[in-house]
Amino acid sequence: MKMYKRIPTLLLGISVIALAGCKGGDDYMDFDMMMEESAINVETAYPVVRTISQSGSYIGTIETGEKVSVTPRVGGYVKEKFFSLGDFVNAGDVLFTIDDSSLQLEKKKAEADVKDANASLAKDKAENEATKYEVNETLYTLDIKTQENYNDLQKAIRSEYEARLDLYKACEEESAHKKEGKRLEELIASDKEGIEMAKQFVQELYGFKDIYTSIKSAADHDAAKTIAVNNGVNEADIPDDKTPAQIADIYLNKKTMYKNGTELDKAIESSEETASGAVLAQHESSKRTNDLNILSDEVATEKQKGNIATAQEDIELKRKIAVDYEIFTKAKLWAASQAKLAAGDATVLSASTRLSKAQIDLEIVEHKLADTRVTSPVSGEIVECKIEDFGSASEQTAAYTIIDTSKKKAVFYVTQDAKNNMAVGQKVTIDKGGEQYSATVDSISDTVDEKKLLYRISAVLGEDDKADFDAGMSVRLITAVKK
Repeated sequence: MKMYKRIPTLLLGISVIALAGCKGGDDYMDFDMMMEESAINVETAYPVVRTISQSGSYIGTIETGEKVSVTPRVGGYVKEKFFSLGDFVNAGDVLFTIDDSSLQLEKKKAEADVKDANASLAKDKAENEATKYEVNETLYTLDIKTQENYNDLQKAIRSEYEARLDLYKACEEESAHKKEGKRLEELIASDKEGIEMAKQFVQELYGFKDIYTSIKSAADHDAAKTIAVNNGVNEADIPDDKTPAQIADIYLNKKTMYKNGTELDKAIESSEETASGAVLAQHESSKRTNDLNILSDEVATEKQKGNIATAQEDIELKRKIAVDYEIFTKAKLWAASQAKLAAGDATVLSASTRLSKAQIDLEIVEHKLADTRVTSPVSGEIVECKIEDFGSASEQTAAYTIIDTSKKKAVFYVTQDAKNNMAVGQKVTIDKGGEQYSATVDSISDTVDEKKLLYRISAVLGEDDKADFDAGMSVRLITAVKK
C-alpha cells in the first residue's frame, strides 16, 4: 500500500516549480516522479489464532495400582483352585473353577426347549401361510364379485344414457319434421295465392300476345304502326324503316318486360304451369308424408321415455345390489378373513416369543457355565484369598483381592482454579533427575482432600516408563493449568 504525505509534498512541488521558472526548462523536474519518490511502503499481515497455555509445577508421589476384588458371578462348590495367597497372576489367568454339573443339565434342558420352540414356530408359520393363502383367495373372490356388480351398474347407467341419447335424437327429428310441416303449410298457402295470380297473369299475357300477333301479321309498316299506336306505343318510338315483325317486338319492349314473342310464349307456358296447381299438389303430398313422420317421431319419443324409466329402475336395482353386497356379504367375509389373519399372526408371534425366551434361557445358562471359570481381570499379586479346594464360593463375597501392578501413577494435589482448568486425558510432564517423561491424567477428584485441603489428581505413566519409577518416589510434575 502506498500513501503520500500531502502537505510536504505539495510545498516541495511548489518549490520545484519556482526553481524551474528561475533556471529554465532544462532543469525542470517531473512532478509525478517526485510524488513516487515520496511514497511510503507499508507491509500487511493476517492475524494468527493459537492457544497460549500457563503451566503449573507440582510435587507428586509415585503410587502402584489399586486393589481389585474378584467376585464370582455364580456360586457353588469350588472344583479346583489354581492360585494362592502371595502368588503373581497375569490378566486372564484362571483363578479357580466352580462345579458346573447342574448347569450342564440346565443347558441340555434349555437346548431341548429351543429345539421344541423352533419346531412349534415352523409349524405355526406354515399354518399361517396356508391361512393367508386361503384369505387372499377369499378376498380375491370378493373383489371379483365387487367388480362384477360394478360392471352391471355401469351397464345399466350406459343403457340409461343411450336411452336418453335416443330420446334426444327422436326429439330432434320430431322438431325438424314439425319445422318442415310449418314450412310446407306456408308453401301451400303461397301456392294457392300464386295460382290465382298466375291465372290472372296468363290472361294478361294472352291479351299482349293477341295484339303482338295482329301487329306482326299486319299487311305493311303503316298498318302495323297504326295498331301499335292504338295500343299505347308512341308514334315517335316507331322508326319508318321497321317491318311489322320488328314493330311487334317494339310493342312488347314498351308494354311488357319481354323482348320478343319467344320470351312471351315461355312466360305464358310457365304461368300456365303455375296456374295448373302441379306444385301445390307436390307440396300437399310432401306435407302428408311429413305429418306421418311426425306421428312416428311422437311414438319413438314416448318409447324412449319408457326406456329411460326402465333403465333408471335397473340402475337403482343394480346400485342396491352392489351396496348390499359391500355392506353385508363382503364386509362380513372380510372381517372374518381379517380375524383369521390376526389369529394366525398372534400364534406365530406367541411361538416366536417362546423361541426367543428359550434362546435367552439357553444364553443365560451358557453365560453361567462360562462364569464357572473365574479369571483374573488384572495382572498383579494376590494379597487375599477366601476360598479353599472343594469349599464353596458365593457371588456375594470377594474370593480374591489382587493388587494391580500393570499401572503406575503420579499423584499430586492442585487448587480449585487449577482443577477446574484440567481434564481427563490431559498430558503431564514428569521431571526425574533432569529427564522428562510423559503421563496422562486419568482421574480428577471432585472433593477436597481433608488433610491437604487440595484436589487429588492422578496421571498414568506410559508402559515403557513405569519401570523407571519406584513406588513412593517423589517427582516434579508440570502441566497446563490455564489456557
